Amino acid sequence: MKKFLNIIGLFLLIYSLTSCTEEIDLELNESYTRLVVEGHFSDSDSTHFVKLSKSSSYFNPDKTEYISGADVSISNELGNIIQLNESSNQKGLYLAPQNQKGQQDTEYILHIENVDIDENGDFEKYEARGKIKHPLEIDSVRVLKDEVFGVEGFRIFGYAQEPASFGDFYLFKYYINGVLSTDTLSENVFTDDATVNGNYINGLEIYFIRDANSGDTITIEAQSITKEYYDFIISFMLETEWQAGAFGGPPANVETNISNNAMGFFSTTSNSYITFILP
Repeated sequence: MKKFLNIIGLFLLIYSLTSCTEEIDLELNESYTRLVVEGHFSDSDSTHFVKLSKSSSYFNPDKTEYISGADVSISNELGNIIQLNESSNQKGLYLAPQNQKGQQDTEYILHIENVDIDENGDFEKYEARGKIKHPLEIDSVRVLKDEVFGVEGFRIFGYAQEPASFGDFYLFKYYINGVLSTDTLSENVFTDDATVNGNYINGLEIYFIRDANSGDTITIEAQSITKEYYDFIISFMLETEWQAGAFGGPPANVETNISNNAMGFFSTTSNSYITFILP
C-alpha cells in the first residue's frame, strides 16, 4: 500500500511540473557596436588581407556594414612595415602588395587606425600579434576511392615528418581544379600534434572528398597555425556548429587576439601545398 501511494505521489508531482507553465519576457540590453576583424598573413604567395566591419545586433541582424578609409598595416619585430590598401572592388577589404609575404619564426603585428565605429568623431586604434611558425611539409598522399554512409568519395591520407617541437597546431584546406572548396571555417580540418609530436605521420586521413571526380586536380594546403588561432577556432565552433542547444553550456564570447574590445582574429600561418590528380 505504501509503495502504491508513492507511485501516485510521483505521478502527481510530474503532472504539477508539466502542467504549470508561464511565459516570461526577458528584457535584454543590446551591446555597443564593436569592430570585427578578419585578417590573414602568411609566408606564402597567397593573398594577405584584412576585412573590417561593424558588429550588429543579435535581434536585428542587418546587412554587414564594412568599414572604409582605415589605415591598415603589418609590421614585424625588425621594424619593417607593409602597408595594406583598400580594394577598389570591395569596401572594407584591405590587401597587401603581391610581392610581400611573411618569414617563418617571425612575429608580426597588425595595426588598424583611423576607425570611427560610432561615427561620433572619436577615432580608435587596434592591434593584434601573431607569429609565423615552421610548416608541416606533406611529402606524399594516398588516395582511396570509398563509400561512406552511402556516399561515394575519395579518402585522402597524408604522409609527413612532424617537427620535433611539442605544441604545434595545423589546419587543412583543399582545392579542386584550383578553386578553394573548403571556403568556410567549419569545413576546414584542424588538429594538434599531441599524439604525433616529432614522429613521421604514416598515413593520416586528412579529408573525405565528396565533391570531386576522377581526373580532377586536388591541392591540399597545410597551414601551421598558432595556439591562439587554434583556440579561436575551437571557441568559434562551440558557439556555432557544435552548439548543443539546451544541453550546451551558456553562450560566451569567442576568443580573439584583437585589442581594444574588438572581435575576430588576425591569423599568421606558414603554408605548404601538395597537388595530385584523383585516379
